[in-house]
Amino acid sequence: HMELWHGGWVAPNIYYMGQAGVFNFGGIRIGGVSGIYKRNHFRMGHYEKMPLDRDTQRSAYHVREMDVFRLLQVASPIDIFVSHDWPRGIYNHGNTRELLRRKRFLTDEVSTGSLGNPAHEKLLKVLRPRYWFSAHLHVKFPAIIRHEGKGITRFLALGKCLPNHDFLQVIDVQPQNNTQAGKAPAKVLEYDREWLAIMKSTNHLLSTERTHLQMPTPLGNGGRRFDFRPSEDELKHIDSLFASSSSNPDAYVVPQNFTPTAPVWDEKSDPKSGTPPPFVPNPQTRHLLSKVGIRDVIGEYLYGGELPKGEDARAGASAATARGSDEGDRAKANPEEIDIGDDDDDDDDDDEEEDKARDNTQAVQKLQPAANNPEEIEIGDDDDNDE
Repeated sequence: HMELWHGGWVAPNIYYMGQAGVFNFGGIRIGGVSGIYKRNHFRMGHYEKMPLDRDTQRSAYHVREMDVFRLLQVASPIDIFVSHDWPRGIYNHGNTRELLRRKRFLTDEVSTGSLGNPAHEKLLKVLRPRYWFSAHLHVKFPAIIRHEGKGITRFLALGKCLPNHDFLQVIDVQPQNNTQAGKAPAKVLEYDREWLAIMKSTNHLLSTERTHLQMPTPLGNGGRRFDFRPSEDELKHIDSLFASSSSNPDAYVVPQNFTPTAPVWDEKSDPKSGTPPPFVPNPQTRHLLSKVGIRDVIGEYLYGGELPKGEDARAGASAATARGSDEGDRAKANPEEIDIGDDDDDDDDDDEEEDKARDNTQAVQKLQPAANNPEEIEIGDDDDNDE
């Protein structure tokens, strides 16, 4: 994710939305934020650098206040929001008793009001998306949040992709007249002009410092800007940069410009061996940021200086790919390498015994449709007209 910090294709037809971002697809506006919450890293800059060490292997996927601050500047309605963490307090809006029956180890956090991400709780209250989908706790939990004044958010988390686990649900989300430059929605992935304007106006706030940072506030800021919700002029400027107009309806379409930047893994070699590949500036990032007209602050930090351009960039990527391949051929197994595949930051181990206990005691039972459970809140049972 460090190579595609602002988002990009990780493979053909698989798009990563970046550390935080908003995109459009078929008139549906989708926002998201990566990572899990750790208080001691939340207000720090993105200081991680390759090769990652014991600390940065974990902190690299911890959400930062900067990413949340940017999302809080989004003013136009969002249809779907995606996060790894649950928003804090979401359990108060669903069947808490059933949640704790399935995940007894969450009882203390629920009773103290600490379960979930406090930053996501704020995003939920401000953005009020129509749907919010999360992961992390590996259990199905639907909820309906009725916001003060008007509007509802339907929340859904699902279980592990395992037999007898409720891990799949199909939801029909209809567009709500989200258009850019007056064009009819097309079923293609598009950049979001409001998000691009926020990226441009807040790029100077990005930090790679391992220190606590203060986001702009109305108090004591010396007259500097603290509200980065895009003005109409800023949105029009983005339109001009992307040549968006009624005669150019595809101006914001995300180009299908995936290119490999790392050697293909050789399944015959030990996947834990060798030296980690060096950071390679991704051409997708270069294309997007050059169009928006902003510096690649994160990329320059990871690269260790000014990024190569044009043919030099392509040559650098090819050389890095070849170098990574050669290093893999020469590499020996490293007995001291840290395996983060079983890292407990994601609560995989915490709930394993809980899952086994439930599976053993209920092996003869099949998961019943939600309609058969009178106490379960189903995400589709509330009328859109309530909004």
